[in-house]
Amino acid sequence: DGYQPAVKAVVDASLSSNDVLGDLETAGEYAVKLEDPRIRCNLERKIGEYYFSGLIGEKDLRKAYYWFEAGYADGGKGAAGYLGLNYEKGITVEPDAEKALMYYREFLDCYNISGMLPYKYAVAFMAKAYLEGNLVEQDMETGREYLVKAIEAGDSESLMTMRKMTDNTV
Repeated sequence: DGYQPAVKAVVDASLSSNDVLGDLETAGEYAVKLEDPRIRCNLERKIGEYYFSGLIGEKDLRKAYYWFEAGYADGGKGAAGYLGLNYEKGITVEPDAEKALMYYREFLDCYNISGMLPYKYAVAFMAKAYLEGNLVEQDMETGREYLVKAIEAGDSESLMTMRKMTDNTV
């Protein structure tokens, strides 16, 4: 039937408009009604992104975390990147490097999109973990690979790390 596409269209319209219907609460109410978890998880992540950034409505990091968890529970690996960021930086949760590593790994297994906000943080975190042997066995080659990805994604701290590594080998 046409129920699924209709609900998705309403949610998309709610997320993209600035009129009275364009609010995240309305979008969330419709998103949870979607039966297909593949569609639902992406919309839940998208709602979380808007709460995280404040692009639509007010910035609300607790609601963002709620929607990232919902998206992840429905199978959304994109939401895993945001959960990793929350646990790495201690955003609305206690910092937990092991959880950050777990979520970032899941995210990077599915996403290689440097334009997606968590990507830069995920590859920089993984670079540091492998270079320093934190949470994983030290592996300089893998660490450098992640470091290059972090630099390409615009992480200035990774660029400084690479310069220091290069200065030490010359």
